Amino acid sequence: GMADRAGGNSSGGSSGSGGARTFPGQLLSAVLKMRGLPFITTKDDIIGFFTDPSIAPLVHDNIHIVTGSDGRATGTAFVEFTSPDEARRAMNKDRQSLGTRYVELFPSSREEATRAATSGR
Repeated sequence: GMADRAGGNSSGGSSGSGGARTFPGQLLSAVLKMRGLPFITTKDDIIGFFTDPSIAPLVHDNIHIVTGSDGRATGTAFVEFTSPDEARRAMNKDRQSLGTRYVELFPSSREEATRAATSGR
């Protein structure tokens, strides 16, 4: 079945109703959040991670690696796929490993990605 993991998302201020649910079959957004990336991860690494016959190839412009105020990677990235359908297929890569780390994937939104890009957190 699906991995029902409680908690782990302490980002606070969740917009919209319903609180934390396992994501529904239909993702409304084409954006996924990646967490647990090795700090040396490049956009090419992320493209490689999502390389799959069922997923349209990513381009650099659709990948945002979040860096802290010191300019160093935080282990988080946001990836925008061509459609919510693509993002849902990409969720199959949840908990697969990239380098030595396993990467967690979460449904996200363009708003969250933009906030991460501007907050420098």
